[in-house]
Amino acid sequence: MANRESDTLINTGHDVSPKPDAQKNQDEPRRTPAYGTSRAFSVGACRSKLSSDIIHGHLTLRHALLQGWEASYETPPYPASIGTFALYSIDDFKKRINFSVAQYYNIHTDITGIFQRLSHDTLSLELNYFQINDNNEIVAKNIMYAPGPGLTNKTENGVIKYSYNVTEDLRYLNLDDVFRRVLNVNIRSSLHSFRVSFNEKRVTCFAIAINVSFEDNDHNGQVCIDMQTNTIPINCGKMNLTVPENEHLCPKLKQTLLNTCLVFTFATVAVDSIYFVISLAVLVFLRAFWAQRNGFELTKLSYLFKFWLIFCVTGDVFILIGTLDLKYAMNDHRETVALPSYDELAFHIGMGKKRMKMTLMRSSV
Repeated sequence: MANRESDTLINTGHDVSPKPDAQKNQDEPRRTPAYGTSRAFSVGACRSKLSSDIIHGHLTLRHALLQGWEASYETPPYPASIGTFALYSIDDFKKRINFSVAQYYNIHTDITGIFQRLSHDTLSLELNYFQINDNNEIVAKNIMYAPGPGLTNKTENGVIKYSYNVTEDLRYLNLDDVFRRVLNVNIRSSLHSFRVSFNEKRVTCFAIAINVSFEDNDHNGQVCIDMQTNTIPINCGKMNLTVPENEHLCPKLKQTLLNTCLVFTFATVAVDSIYFVISLAVLVFLRAFWAQRNGFELTKLSYLFKFWLIFCVTGDVFILIGTLDLKYAMNDHRETVALPSYDELAFHIGMGKKRMKMTLMRSSV
């Protein structure tokens, strides 16, 4: 990994050979952008890898839990030319619910990937429907339940296979005819999974929240089917896996690199702030005393006020926020860094880099 860090610095325009002091001092202001650029690319690479893992896992679950789902629905343009992924009959409605629930309980044996149900992983069904009361008023109703009598299993070739019949559960709940009045059904569940990348010597573990939805909120006869997932990377210890050298999600980000960024950025903020305050104090003093006596106008002394340092300090603050968030995520192994967090980190680092380049261009003029 040390070689990778050296390559990163070389690619950003740095020569690691010994330099005279004058040349070293001249290149000193450009080191912080180099470290920031290396960190920005590392965060982007980790974000891309995490996004790929989540997207492929999501598509796998669509094929596993949605009866009738095929690749034609995944190709552009959207919506697919073969029509909306929906159902139109009560019998089909029940079959698809039965399929999704049964597949959830069989997923650890039927799917090529690794999807596991841990002790705290559960499944529940929520039905939203309407009912006409004694006053002929239409009122909304809601019920949520876990699979009961409708969930059965049998052993085939030493493997437990589950099946589900939603009609049995609805009969037990006295809701035999609810499908004529249903507005939407949500099957909410949770799973755990992990991805193995031997090329990077990397194992990433995930907790996945799943919602398979059947929606007919307008009650027009077309029940649209969809599935949403919320995938969060977790510590593999929660899955009882011992994974050495797998402490954080972004192995290319080293503590030494982050610490170097923090040191340079803190130093830059301190120097620029002091420089700004001194230039402001000098300008105020000259404007109040010396300029009036000698007939100078404020515009002739404005070059003493380093206004562009405000942009430099602002950019450094953005970089500090992104770097500190990364450092906390790396130190606290229980902390999860999902895609929105990567987007926020990339925003802070990107805004800091943009303002830093503007100030470097200004200072070199």
